[in-house]
Amino acid sequence: VPLILVFNKADEADTAQLKSWLDDPDCMREAFKKCGEDAGFLASLQQSLALALSEFTVALPPVCVSAITGEGMGDLVDAIERERGTWREDTKERLKQAKEEQEQREADHQSIQMQNMAEDMAREKEFSRLRKQHM
Repeated sequence: VPLILVFNKADEADTAQLKSWLDDPDCMREAFKKCGEDAGFLASLQQSLALALSEFTVALPPVCVSAITGEGMGDLVDAIERERGTWREDTKERLKQAKEEQEQREADHQSIQMQNMAEDMAREKEFSRLRKQHM
């Protein structure tokens, strides 16, 4: 499933700061430290958040938008088109692979069925030969 990480309120926040935090988790940690929380549970939570966000945003580059000013909407459309194309290519490849796997399973099943039929015919032939000998 295609995912796009979108931050709204770009007109209210400093999007350059947000992007720098997402690109560099150390920058986010430093900003949290400047807020005065150097120890304890909150600091640990902030560090965990920074780490989680950094891992998450590696695969999902963020898009910052503003519903009021329209800022970033072009970037959002571009991101949607990019993900759409990626999804189509990935889906085509997965469907192709699934079809090939299904065809291979069917061919294997048919081969086993043919082998079983050949064995049955050989047994029937042997049974018929033995029956004629005992008559």
